[in-house]
Amino acid sequence: MKGKKKLIIPAAAVLALIAWFVIMNFIPHRPVYTAALPGLPAELEGFKIVQISDLHGASLGKDNSRLVNMVERSKPDAIAITGDILHSADQLETAEKLIKQLTPMAPVYYVTGNHEWASGQAANVKEAVARAGGIALSNEFVFLGSDSGGLVIAGCDDPNGYADQKTPQELIAEIKAVHPDSPIVMLYHRNHGLEKLSGAHAVLCGHGHGSPINAHSEIFRALLTGQRGEGNLIDWETYRSGMYDLGGMDICVSRGIGCSIIPLRVTWMHLPTLMLTTD
Repeated sequence: MKGKKKLIIPAAAVLALIAWFVIMNFIPHRPVYTAALPGLPAELEGFKIVQISDLHGASLGKDNSRLVNMVERSKPDAIAITGDILHSADQLETAEKLIKQLTPMAPVYYVTGNHEWASGQAANVKEAVARAGGIALSNEFVFLGSDSGGLVIAGCDDPNGYADQKTPQELIAEIKAVHPDSPIVMLYHRNHGLEKLSGAHAVLCGHGHGSPINAHSEIFRALLTGQRGEGNLIDWETYRSGMYDLGGMDICVSRGIGCSIIPLRVTWMHLPTLMLTTD
């Protein structure tokens, strides 16, 4: 009997590990977060933005059918793709096919991540987004509303982009000059340096995959690239997953869907919805 018990415990641990692997890598977490925005018109109460981040060329089901179905069930008013939709040229077709399936549901807004620039595909992805009916926000914004008020959805290119690109501060100042009383939802890839987005009311970002490992740390960067990094290897302070408040700015951080360096997720796939409410 004691021998059987000794076998049962390791077997249960193996089964738990398999279940953990399946959940983390195949079944996205789909929470609904809320952000109360000052000045949001009553007609936009409950406006839902489904966020897809860090896809890295992954496909959930054939032609991303499972992902498309999950987004559709969320009944979005807008879909935000916050960077790293791919990390190599051979994934461009997958990205374009996905966006073509999403645009009939709701407007699709896209911003670049570091991997689009690192792979040399940023311009190609923006063209693919446009062909598929989406909107690439390259330090730009759109206004949803009327003369009586509305909502601004803005997007910044990743810092890996052009050195002389418009800064987030310049973009926010430009928005406030035209729509001073409208709340701003900013799409941004990175989950650090968010202080530079001050003036926005809500931010949707990704990048870190929910891990406390700082990929920009001195050790990590030196091992992988030989370049100098910054900060500690383990960083529990950075905005990693879920909702945060930064000086009154609501921050929604997605853990993402796909994988980049290691083809295995150790954090749960994430497909969050941000629901906007009146302040």
